[in-house]
Amino acid sequence: MMVIPSAPLAPRTTLRVGGSAAWWVEAHTLEDILAAHRFARSFDEKLVVMGEGANVLVPDNGFAGVVLRLQMRTIVLDEAEGYVIAEGGAHWDDVVEASARAGWWGLERLAGIPGTAGAAVVQNIGAYGAESSDRLAWADIIHPATGATRRVAPAELTFSYRTSALKEGALRGWVVYRAAWRLSRRPTAPSRPYAAVEDRMWRTSSPVQAAQFIRKVRSDKLPDLARWGTAGSFFQNPALPKEKAQELLRQFPDLPFTPLEDGRARIALAWLLDKALNLRGYRLGGARLYEKQPLVIAVEPYATRAGEVRLLAREVAVRVRAQFGFLVEPEVEVLLPSGFARCVWC
Repeated sequence: MMVIPSAPLAPRTTLRVGGSAAWWVEAHTLEDILAAHRFARSFDEKLVVMGEGANVLVPDNGFAGVVLRLQMRTIVLDEAEGYVIAEGGAHWDDVVEASARAGWWGLERLAGIPGTAGAAVVQNIGAYGAESSDRLAWADIIHPATGATRRVAPAELTFSYRTSALKEGALRGWVVYRAAWRLSRRPTAPSRPYAAVEDRMWRTSSPVQAAQFIRKVRSDKLPDLARWGTAGSFFQNPALPKEKAQELLRQFPDLPFTPLEDGRARIALAWLLDKALNLRGYRLGGARLYEKQPLVIAVEPYATRAGEVRLLAREVAVRVRAQFGFLVEPEVEVLLPSGFARCVWC
């Protein structure tokens, strides 16, 4: 276990803003995870687990607690079972690439998403018609306070859009230290086809080629991390009641939407921000809605205050609520004294 006091968190997140953690701890074994909890308890401090910081906004005053990152990164292909098995700290795109290079399909639509394998389970990452939960076979989890371990099936994780029971349910506080995804020797249709990529995806000849195509699509619409700080999509596409969605579609017939099984419709918030509110490129201080994708906030790294990001996000939420009557939910979480929370506007 490695311990670093007064650790700056901006360079440890993709937004690259915010203050320092009182303590930064890196775990290389399961015992290290338990030791990190004991270490936090010895100072009566809060312990949080953070992957690559790809979905996190750190406040300017930092975090007066212990931030734990898993450095367990082994990736194994179980050819007999058709699984890829990754430790919780493994870089997610390495999991995708290892699977694809071995000739296995199933994760290629999730290529290029920053973060760890553990976070892919917790957040139920998704893109281009696929979600992590679509292929998850099982996850091994550990409770830092008790040392208890469990292998949980997808049904126990109660996945939904960009969340799970590990994030905001009965298993909150448990840590994913290993997980397995089911793969296929042949491409299969996604449960939620994404029209913009389907034709090209079905013309790719290998999972490697398909993953490379998805990475290119992502890079064309997201800020260059070499120049800008970003957490990808900062806001969720809202799932609205049928009546509210129909009201919006009468007003904006070209608004893209996806019908959901429960009767609601998930609408394209980016379209409303751009076409209805004219907010593409809107700026507050060093933070702005990205010109190519207004769901994304781009910042000038290290020269922007986290408070500016929160003000911009709040301004978007206020305008959407005033114009359309529904609340925008963030995808990004803020690191509060109590831990991570979707509380960008508070």
